[in-house]
This record gives sequence, structure tokens and C-alpha cells, in this order.
Amino acid sequence: MLREGIARRYARALLDVVWPRDLYERIHQELKDLEVLFRELPDLVRSLEQPGRPMAEKRRIIEELGRRLDLHPLTVRFLELVAENRRLRDWSAILRLLERLYQEAQGIQPLQVITAVPLDDRLRRQVRQALEDLTGRRVVMEERVDPRILGGFIVRIGSVYYDGSVVAQIRQIRDQLMGTET
Repeated sequence: MLREGIARRYARALLDVVWPRDLYERIHQELKDLEVLFRELPDLVRSLEQPGRPMAEKRRIIEELGRRLDLHPLTVRFLELVAENRRLRDWSAILRLLERLYQEAQGIQPLQVITAVPLDDRLRRQVRQALEDLTGRRVVMEERVDPRILGGFIVRIGSVYYDGSVVAQIRQIRDQLMGTET
């Protein structure tokens, strides 16, 4: 929880800077690219978080990285700040919270829809409309197919689940039958 609070402060501060300048899309993409780079080059992260390495040397590495990747100066400065405070290990959490805060500010509700088979376009539109009516917000649906649910669908909005799957209905019937037998 402590790390999420720290990540939230970084994400909020960055969003407060990029939002009025209409730079969210660019900065967000650069942060995602850096996340991939950090995963592929863990030695880079260790090097930038090494306590004995002078910050001036870390800045030179970051500035060179910024030049090679053509990063926006705000991205470079943010990377310097995170590295200086030895929070690169929280990079992914910061990025996820930045995305969530941005979506909240835009009135977007991210959610996950799990179905037994892929949705066709017509059904996808109907599901999206029903979920927008339910939430009162524009939704961004992440779709997942899981044949184990047999039919119906499961919707996850944050930590809330709506389970309308056939498996859940069978379970409910089984539980009711078991309850009447005892």
C-alpha cells in the first residue's frame, strides 16, 4: 500500500504537468516504451538506482537515453526525478496509476469483459452501450475469451465482478439443490 501511495504521488504530479499542455498521449507512450526498455535491460535500472553512483553521472546516462530515443524533455526530467529518488522499481505502478488517473479525468471507465466466445461487432456495441448506461461513463472494454465459462459473460469494473456466466448459474443451482437436500 505504501508503494501505491508513492506511485500515486508521482503519477498525479506528472498528470498535473502534462494535462494542461496536451502532452499526455506522447508522454504516456514514451513512459510505456521506457517500461519495455527497463524490462529488457534490468542492468540499466540497477545502474540508475545504484546508491554509490553520482547523480551527475546518472543524469548523463538519462540525457543520452533521451537523445537516442528522442524523448520529450518532460519525460527526461521525470525519469531523472524518479531515478534520483530511487523509485525506478515503481515505474510500472506509476504508469498504471497515471493511466487510471487520466481515464478518471476523461470520464472513461476501464473494464474487462470475459466471454466464452469472441464478441461479434453487433454484440460488442450492445454490451458497450449497456455498460455505459450502467456506469454513466464512456467505457473502454478489455475483452478476454475464456471457454471455461461455457456461455454468458463476466464483467469486471475495478474490484467489482458481475458474473452472468453459465458456470456461475450452474454453481448457483447446485448450491440451491445442496441446500434443499440437507
